[in-house]
Amino acid sequence: FFFFFFFFFGDAFDSLASLRRAMHSENEALVSLVEATNADASPSAWSRHVAYADTDTREQCSVALVDVVEHLVNHGTHHRGQLSAAIFEATRTYPILDVPAFLRSDA
Repeated sequence: FFFFFFFFFGDAFDSLASLRRAMHSENEALVSLVEATNADASPSAWSRHVAYADTDTREQCSVALVDVVEHLVNHGTHHRGQLSAAIFEATRTYPILDVPAFLRSDA
């Protein structure tokens, strides 16, 4: 993931620490969105639509908030898989992907 951000955003992150801070901030924003949506007593809170522009065509689109959050989580999985493959190619060992083991580490 770190390599992905450096590749696409160049000098936006000058160190792993700056990337980690940015990712932490983004994660906090997502958690806040989920908490605020869950606090909304309306049964349609998760089904409200979010407007966006298609990245290829710039066409204006909309999608349900629940679908946006599901996509963010699923797409993160995609990038973790890419990173795992890149680490294996470079080192011939797989990184630890087990969440409990990761949480016990200093990573």
